[in-house]
Amino acid sequence: MAGAQPGVHALQLKPVFVSESLRKGNKFMKWDDVSIFLLSEWTGLSLSFV
Repeated sequence: MAGAQPGVHALQLKPVFVSESLRKGNKFMKWDDVSIFLLSEWTGLSLSFV
């Protein structure tokens, strides 16, 4: 853009909030009742559960 001035469209981002349990790790329960497969395309852009 010919008439654009530098710095006019600067974006101020808010700090990201990460919960304490994600930062320190947390215990969780895991169920193995149903087997699930995760498939990805060769491009890696799409994931699907089967």
